[in-house]
Amino acid sequence: MLTATAGWTVAMILLGGIWLWLYVRQGPTQALGAVVLLSLAIPVWARISVFGLPFTVQTSITALAALAFAAHPRAKILTPLTVLDCCVALLWSVQVASDLLTEGWKLQTPFLAYGEWALPYVAGRYCIRSRRDIELIVPWACGVLVVLSATAILESTTGVNLFEELFGIRPDDDLSPRRAQRLGFKRAFGPTLHGIFLGMVLVTLFPWVLSLWQQSADWKGRLRAALLSVVVVVGILATVSRTPLVCLILTLGIVAAWKSLIARWAFSVALVIVLGIFIWSPEQFTDSVSRKTGGGDQLRIIEVDGQAAEYSSSRLRLLVFKVYSRAMRNAGLLGYGTKRATAIPPEIPYLEGKADLKTRMNVIDNGYVLMTLRSGWLGGLSFSLLFLTATLTAFLLHRDRPDQILPLAAGGALLTIAVPGFLLVRNNYDYVFPALWLIGVISGLASDRSRSRRTRSGVML
Repeated sequence: MLTATAGWTVAMILLGGIWLWLYVRQGPTQALGAVVLLSLAIPVWARISVFGLPFTVQTSITALAALAFAAHPRAKILTPLTVLDCCVALLWSVQVASDLLTEGWKLQTPFLAYGEWALPYVAGRYCIRSRRDIELIVPWACGVLVVLSATAILESTTGVNLFEELFGIRPDDDLSPRRAQRLGFKRAFGPTLHGIFLGMVLVTLFPWVLSLWQQSADWKGRLRAALLSVVVVVGILATVSRTPLVCLILTLGIVAAWKSLIARWAFSVALVIVLGIFIWSPEQFTDSVSRKTGGGDQLRIIEVDGQAAEYSSSRLRLLVFKVYSRAMRNAGLLGYGTKRATAIPPEIPYLEGKADLKTRMNVIDNGYVLMTLRSGWLGGLSFSLLFLTATLTAFLLHRDRPDQILPLAAGGALLTIAVPGFLLVRNNYDYVFPALWLIGVISGLASDRSRSRRTRSGVML
């Protein structure tokens, strides 16, 4: 069993060797895309710290591969800008301004913000320069999906986490006990810190499964795609988490509704019915779903803004806006900063006298609330704008090229991550990293579309 530092070193050597071989033999594009995906199969607790900057294997290998990409003679750095480029730059700027204002001047602040928001995006932007690159990335994405899903199934049924066996025990924190169970199964968390995060990683990568379906030219290829689909779905079930399963169902529903009129009507009717029931009686709907899926249904009374409120592990998602409403209203343009907002429990004002929050609602299970508290209204707006723009860009790409399924599936996945994902789960870096990488892929395709249009216009002139 390796320590965190030793695990980081071993993983970097292995991934570095794979990257170097691909870099020399296949070129910088495939090398970059492959190692970013492979890094998702390395535990996030395998990390080192350099000058106060935390480096996981994901950020380390991505940074090295991106720098090497820029130095390669076949690399193409200067490509048409996209709206997504501006959205990421805005989010980075707001985060830097917020942390400098609230935490004082620190040299590492811009680099931390870049590593969090821009680095995975840039890696996705570089590894997809044309639609041909999609075919090169699909096998790597599907291979990682097989590993993550298979190990999740093993963990849920046997209780053995292979990543802990190799890289040491996952650090315990207040998010989830390592041995957490539901419905009689261990909640698999794989190389992430929580089963929900692992499930969301699988949902984020699922569009590549649909791309594999599209590339399958014979029954053998379709059989492989079908088996992979089953394995990934079971892998998501092995996390025993409701939100990733809901996101997957909605993603598939969006893809089917886009492609079929009958599916569109069926999906719309089902969605309206479910939303109607929820809006009519949100507490009872939440309690019912929780009881039927193995969640706790024991209600407790806590005080929220001087009033009694019924609380459970599921209802906390309904209470989060009410609990943090005053703090959000007073967050201003730039919020309370990363350190105070992401602490567990949050170290932000306007929670005085709310002792229950320290023990029961110590985690902000809402990405938008967390971003607003962290970097203010500008941060919450830029975060929302990024995912909205990514979704619209993906759908427009598919409209231009209906024969390409990846943009449509990616748009559906990003939309469901944004709603309901971020409404039910904190935007943890474990799954935000691959989501930002996927947004970068969409941006790369959009940039290629702009280049093609300019080329055609030049020919016509």
